[in-house]
Amino acid sequence: MDISEFEDLNPEQLEAVTDCSRDNLLIIAGPGSGKTHVICSRIRYLIKHLNVPPEKILVVTFTRDAATAMQKRFQASDASQSQVEFGTFHSIFYQILKQSNAKFCERLATEKTKRSILRCLLSDKGLISNGKIITNEELSGIVSAISYYKNTGNTEGAVKKLDEAYAECFEDIFYGFEKRRKEERLMDFDDMVKDCGEMLKGNPKIGKYWSERFSYILLDELQDINPAQYDVIKLLKGDGTLLFGVGDDDQSIYGFRGAAPECLMDFQRDFNARLIKLNINYRSNEEIVEKSLSVIDENKNRYKKALRANAVSLRGDNGENIKNVEIKGFVGREEEYSYIAEKIKERTEGKIAVLFRTNTFMAGLADILDKEKIKYTMKEKRSNIYEHFIIRDIFSYLRLAYGHVERDKYAENLYDIINRPLRYINREAVYKAASIDDIKAYYMRQPAGSVPHISERIGELNKFKKDVRYMGGLSLFLAVKYVFKSIGYEKYLYSRADFRERAQEFSEKMEWIYDEAKKYESFEEWLYAKEDYERRLSENDEADKGDTEEDEASRVSLMTVHASKGLEFDTVFIADCNEGSFPHGRMQDTDVIEEERRIFYVGMTRAKSRLELLYQTGTKSRPRMRSRFLNGLEG
Repeated sequence: MDISEFEDLNPEQLEAVTDCSRDNLLIIAGPGSGKTHVICSRIRYLIKHLNVPPEKILVVTFTRDAATAMQKRFQASDASQSQVEFGTFHSIFYQILKQSNAKFCERLATEKTKRSILRCLLSDKGLISNGKIITNEELSGIVSAISYYKNTGNTEGAVKKLDEAYAECFEDIFYGFEKRRKEERLMDFDDMVKDCGEMLKGNPKIGKYWSERFSYILLDELQDINPAQYDVIKLLKGDGTLLFGVGDDDQSIYGFRGAAPECLMDFQRDFNARLIKLNINYRSNEEIVEKSLSVIDENKNRYKKALRANAVSLRGDNGENIKNVEIKGFVGREEEYSYIAEKIKERTEGKIAVLFRTNTFMAGLADILDKEKIKYTMKEKRSNIYEHFIIRDIFSYLRLAYGHVERDKYAENLYDIINRPLRYINREAVYKAASIDDIKAYYMRQPAGSVPHISERIGELNKFKKDVRYMGGLSLFLAVKYVFKSIGYEKYLYSRADFRERAQEFSEKMEWIYDEAKKYESFEEWLYAKEDYERRLSENDEADKGDTEEDEASRVSLMTVHASKGLEFDTVFIADCNEGSFPHGRMQDTDVIEEERRIFYVGMTRAKSRLELLYQTGTKSRPRMRSRFLNGLEG
């Protein structure tokens, strides 16, 4: 058999492409090991050399972009075989439902629709009676818990994402929500998986048809699969179907969505799959591969690998060794980001990316790049950080304290903060108020006994007035600190953090506010900076609309590590390599630390030639700890 067309493959890749015995295969594909090339080559091999009809081949990827890119890449090499089915888990399961189920739920449920269903459901169950107002954020938390449960079947994990008031009756809420969703013929992405699995299990005739529909199923990014998706794949695999799973347990970073690297680990056992490891990294040079491997080797629950680089490390002009991986510390975030901007200006060639753990502090770097006239792009849409409710609340307090509230907008400014923290002040009392004394007067006008605990409410208003007056005499930074600590806004926030990720998000927003407050001498200066930021944000959005693909490629990329997955850059900066960012949060258990280490590893392995890991030392009064993931990398 002539397989000369595959002569560019290394021995392990060739084995993965041509081994089409009756074994299922699990391919452990390290970073930059050519997994997409292997998948496309295997499809060609199946069709050309084994005469497998293209329509009997199913290729499932994790994202729509990946499915489209892989399909284009395959068709570029063999445009005649367009009948091969490419799609994401969700799109494939959606089509199966659509073609098989007469009671198909055809309407897509938006986040707003799901919140509306929940609001009615909770009201009917008496969980938001007595005038209690449930916020969109609380409803979104319940939606998130329902989604997690659908993807994992893990009730305990779902309940951890909920406020205590809803945790005890989660099961009742879940089944009530599902009943109403189906009555209204609604479906979201999680339901495409869940409903497909239920249909294949519940209807033997339909299940038999689909288990015989494909002879070969190729699964990309197997490490990102969740238990619900894994169960449906089991149902699609008939006796004559061969599975080809490709993934890397070291790059499983979507635990917050319910992804479980255990599915990849179980694949070998569940399907008696033969294991092939692709251990050559064609992307990164020797030093980057060596350093990243020393980080991920600390994880225990993984396949051991012997990765090696195909590319040699960079050398100096005289052939001397130079550092391809550098670790640098800075006193604060502004110094760190200014350094990044300077380094970007020095480099005139190659693709550059700056990676963050979350997008909270990305705006700070973008702000500096704007001022330096350095063009950049964000994979995630750049949001206005001043629109976050925490920043809006702090600004409302500061406007009152420093007298920046117009009389006719006093009530509007008060609405958001009068019960943050809780003071039991009715919204009606605030309506049209032009001062705190107006709110007190409202309560004084009420008939005796009509408002419970009226003296306590007036007492809270007196304290609020005193706090606001006191803040007006403080510096900007101390005024912000007073709101968080003395007024109790920080304690209020953490009482609202219904799961660990929310608590960390709130912590990051508070850290951002503290950092910003230090920059300005007055609130007026901060307001001006806010207006300037929002103006530049709007200008950049308009400018981006006219960009060509070439313009996009030449820009510096700012993104989270999660958004960078599957991409590669000549130079990568990983920002804020401190405890709290890498790993994210505090007091994590072993499983969380292992996922956080995988996230850091994914960031490191995006770099081809140069990698810079940057952290903050802090000051004597407010020291910062650098990330534990940097330990041992300088040797």
